[in-house]
Amino acid sequence: MKTGPLSFGQQRLWFLHQFDPEDPSHNAGYAYRLRGAPDVPALEAAFTAVVARHEALRTRFTAQDGTALAVVEDPSPVRVEVTAAESAEHAERVVAARATAPFDLTAAPPLRVTLVRIAPDDHVLCVVTHHINSDGWSFNVLRDEVAAHYAGQALPAPPLQFADVVAAAGDTQADPAWWVEQLSGAPDLELPTDRPRPAERTTDGGEVRFTLDSELADGVKALARQTRCTPYMVLLAAYEVLLARHSGQSDFCVGTPAAGRGRPELERVVGYLSTTMVLRCDLSGDPSFTDLVRATRRGVLSGLAHPDVPFEQLVGALGVPRDLSRTPIYQALFALHTHGTVAEPLPGLDAEPFPFGWHSARTDLTLDLYEQPDGSMVGILIHSTDLFDGTTAERLVARFLHLLGSATVTPELPLSELELLPVAEREQLASWDGPVVELPPVTLVDLVRERAEVAPDAVAVVSGTTVLTYGQLVAAASRLGAELRGRGAVAGARVAVLSSRRAHMLVALLGVVWSGA
Repeated sequence: MKTGPLSFGQQRLWFLHQFDPEDPSHNAGYAYRLRGAPDVPALEAAFTAVVARHEALRTRFTAQDGTALAVVEDPSPVRVEVTAAESAEHAERVVAARATAPFDLTAAPPLRVTLVRIAPDDHVLCVVTHHINSDGWSFNVLRDEVAAHYAGQALPAPPLQFADVVAAAGDTQADPAWWVEQLSGAPDLELPTDRPRPAERTTDGGEVRFTLDSELADGVKALARQTRCTPYMVLLAAYEVLLARHSGQSDFCVGTPAAGRGRPELERVVGYLSTTMVLRCDLSGDPSFTDLVRATRRGVLSGLAHPDVPFEQLVGALGVPRDLSRTPIYQALFALHTHGTVAEPLPGLDAEPFPFGWHSARTDLTLDLYEQPDGSMVGILIHSTDLFDGTTAERLVARFLHLLGSATVTPELPLSELELLPVAEREQLASWDGPVVELPPVTLVDLVRERAEVAPDAVAVVSGTTVLTYGQLVAAASRLGAELRGRGAVAGARVAVLSSRRAHMLVALLGVVWSGA
């Protein structure tokens, strides 16, 4: 047994675990449905061998004199929990329970392996870890090495342990100056939501799975070649357009995972090496999609040209105020996964991905795309269920696919002219058109005034710590309307309103209408 320090990313996850030990939002892993009869002793031996190879999988965490420490345990046998399920649906519930069960990081290394038996030749393999000791790349290493050991193949010793990487980094901090210059003043992404944003957003998430068929994926690759970009850049640009068209914003940030494995010797390391690169999106001036793709290319390459800065350090350097209702800096995430998408978790058995049963929504929206051997792509849109209904997420997916098709066929069009709504949605909107109904000449101002007369003390607006009653709202808007008339506002005139989304924005809008402009 040996001890060592935590990396910057691990320190943040340790703090969050101390804050709420029952929160499973940083659990991660994979599940596969296996057709055949797996050899359980061989499976246990394979996991035991791989865990012995990688210290990160044998690490628990504790604190000594207020300092967090990583404690590497000596190798020991790994037991595979074998349980039964009556059906695939029952197996999904079992997997979801294993995926959401919290880990006690102080008691034992966070690793849980379960084999769910549906039938003699039908099983589900579920592997769950905690992000404090692994990341997405680590899962690929784990899966591949377990498969190799299960097949009796010898593997060379890993070139590095995660503790070696942490020790080499020491207390050195990358200079965040370039990133601060790029990201200072970036506004939050304000997407229209189905429910008001809660004061503290949870990590409860839902998912929508979809497919980019080979024809659409080929169109993405062709445009990438034409613009001397990568498919990742084309897809990211399309995601930016989707977010911009829904939010009405031309300036916002998107996060994208960075593997943190720039050196060859890091490729077979298991540990929490990944970080998040934040890209500032500029869609101002209504450029063509081709121009946006090229601008995205420049942004991505510029970010990659500067050293990785731990996200926690970047948040501190930017002075982002703590807000439990949203992710700091970015509220949407995008990733294209090109490694480890073809899984053979156990040789000799047919395998296909199995629903993990639960998804942590660390941001408002996360779009993951996975390249497939047949040229298509599998996509997963993870959405915060605090904010979005499942039907809204499904519409976003349909619009993304239609928008991507429009962008790859006519990339020379301005962004505002790219088709967003699929045919089915346009037809649905058209079906809602009915006969014109004459309504009484009552305006919104009339309705607000009537409400103020009936219940002047009723709450009309709540924004942060500001609360306005109907009486206060009407009085303030009336005063503003009179002032605007005194400054020349007349019927038909236009009055610009510059305001963030706060209570006094409503005073301004009502005051403008009150003036007659």
